[in-house]
Amino acid sequence: MSKQKFDTIFTTPPEVESHGCHVALRAETDKPADIAYHGFVFARTWPDGHTESFFKDDQGLDFQFSMAHAIMNDPKVKLGRHDGCVMKDNDFINVTDHIVMCKNPDSVIFKPTVKTTISNAVNVDTDLDVEVLFVFDDGWFFPYVKHIKTAGPYSMSFADIVKDIIDEIEDDPFAVLEADCPNVTKNPDGSYKIIVCSETAQMTELDFEDDSFARGDLLRAMTSFRIIDFNEVIRS
Repeated sequence: MSKQKFDTIFTTPPEVESHGCHVALRAETDKPADIAYHGFVFARTWPDGHTESFFKDDQGLDFQFSMAHAIMNDPKVKLGRHDGCVMKDNDFINVTDHIVMCKNPDSVIFKPTVKTTISNAVNVDTDLDVEVLFVFDDGWFFPYVKHIKTAGPYSMSFADIVKDIIDEIEDDPFAVLEADCPNVTKNPDGSYKIIVCSETAQMTELDFEDDSFARGDLLRAMTSFRIIDFNEVIRS
């Protein structure tokens, strides 16, 4: 959905703060980040129990007759909830935002895992993509894809490939990821921004200084390795 189209359908909800992170519909970046899940806030429940719709066509209607009410009661729509707080009348107020959750089918995390052994035959060349999934506290995650070429008779096993990826990332994690991963960008001050999302259709930016503590956090976030693309060529 384009921003212009978004603005014509919704009123603008106030910002929500949670755990120090702004819950955003999207993040601006020079490179298209891989965002597996996204969503939009279409309604908000306030402490007194009333729910407000952000659809423009719902303004002035009783909530029970609104489009937002129909969506919240449609079992076919996958919804998420986010508890946060907003500033109103110079005070923080706890609210619950209701989110329509969307899945990005083009994200690499939805590619099937390739279940094929890498051949070490003399006449076989292999190209493969390995997905490394980074997962942080509170369920924030992003994928990194490493392209690998190997050839027999000295082709690498998958265990060798994983070890090489870990060694490369351990050596200079932010520089490696910034070069190849669209979710990671370097700020003018030398710090790094990582765009992450969660399975509850939230998205945010995590900021890291390029120091030993931040590098340790990034290395601990490496959670899984799997082959997501595989091409084998037999030389004649």
